[in-house]
Amino acid sequence: MLDGIVEADETFMPISYKGKHKNFKLPRLAKHRGTANTKRDLSKDLVCIPCGVNLNGKSISKISNLGKPKLTDLQNILSSQIGKGSVFVTDSFGAYSKLSNDLELDHIRIPRNKYTNGAFNIQIINNYHSILKSILVYNFKGISTKYLNNYLVYHNFVNFAKRE
Repeated sequence: MLDGIVEADETFMPISYKGKHKNFKLPRLAKHRGTANTKRDLSKDLVCIPCGVNLNGKSISKISNLGKPKLTDLQNILSSQIGKGSVFVTDSFGAYSKLSNDLELDHIRIPRNKYTNGAFNIQIINNYHSILKSILVYNFKGISTKYLNNYLVYHNFVNFAKRE
């Protein structure tokens, strides 16, 4: 359960069919490590991973959908994991406002193209995303989307264990 000041944001990873070779037809052309996505911006080729981090080092993340998340996707991941009375710090994505109203949380929105709102920022969650992606890409050399949730749980455990 995340409490206190909770930063939330979503990150995106390219969908990976690594290891699926037998009796499987790829829905797109094969890609190799280091090649760019064929579509720009958010598309169904990207896996959405909503994440939440509090200042004590606790974190949650889980795959929600392909492409841009909806309110129901964020509710499925975050609503049961954020404690009452928490301060919810997010970017300007509109679904977070509705989520904070549903959960009755104090909501601090960071305006678009800004980095702070008073004393609040979302740099801890951005750092979390950076470390997560570097572990998945450089340490594990890319992973299949089928196993991504397992790696997210592993990363959350390691992230929390560092501070303990």
